[in-house]
Amino acid sequence: MSDDPLNRARRKLLASTSAMLDTLTAEDVGGTLRSIAPGLEAARATGRTSAVTAIPGLRKAVADGDEAQRKALDWQEAKAAELRAELAGLPDAPGLSRQRPRAPIVWTSSSRRDRFAMSIEEARILSVLDDRVRDLALSPVASTPQAVERYQDGGHTLLNRVLWQAPESLQRLGDADLGRFRSMLNGLQWLSREFGSPGITVWRGIPTSRGLAVNRLTPGDQLPRLKGFISTSVEESIARSFLGDGPKGVLYRLSVPEGTPGAWLPAFGPEKWRWQAEFLLPPNCSILVSGVDLSGRVPIVLGEVTF
Repeated sequence: MSDDPLNRARRKLLASTSAMLDTLTAEDVGGTLRSIAPGLEAARATGRTSAVTAIPGLRKAVADGDEAQRKALDWQEAKAAELRAELAGLPDAPGLSRQRPRAPIVWTSSSRRDRFAMSIEEARILSVLDDRVRDLALSPVASTPQAVERYQDGGHTLLNRVLWQAPESLQRLGDADLGRFRSMLNGLQWLSREFGSPGITVWRGIPTSRGLAVNRLTPGDQLPRLKGFISTSVEESIARSFLGDGPKGVLYRLSVPEGTPGAWLPAFGPEKWRWQAEFLLPPNCSILVSGVDLSGRVPIVLGEVTF
């Protein structure tokens, strides 16, 4: 190490510090600790006082949170009870008003619709449904076509999920979903009661048998009631398009007797979905089996819709 002024200053500082430490005794250290002890105790006391002072505020915050949660749960339960009552038996709701006669449906062609061939019987059924729309002279208020449009635009998933799982799932819905659910349920139930079937045959295609042993069905069997809305089509080819490519699909050919609740959606829904020729059946319908056709690639269950 060079003997420049900086190094000489460092050595001098180290020597003086060492000399000072050598002169310290245990008594000196103890005295220093005793001198700062009152300050430490005062700081601890201040901390305890602050904690004690904060406790009532914390307790109030917890109580306010519990009260807010209780009110939220009470509100959800009230809504659930209200919706359960509607599911048990809906009161008449604004859906349709009898005003001027509605013009018959005009079937417009589309690239999707042109893919399907219509039989003479299916064309006759479409004509019967057109006549029924005209004869009933129904003109929907705004809530009815809105309910149909919401259902066909994907709302069927929300609606049927709640109907199949109710009442448990009702409490998990937010305000927006509750509103959509109620508007669809009221509008479609009301329309199903008001329109009804004129006595037609419809088709329904599903991509899986869902555990149904189709080959074991016999005439007279009653299938379990369906808790949700059931979409059908008056055209077989359209129902077949919903079977998918798998080998486990099932096609239903169903007779819907005159007066059976149901709604002809093309008369009230948006233009873009008319190609589906959808006749909607409300919740709690069942199927009385009259036979099963196993001759084709996809089994066909023959039956009658009952309530």
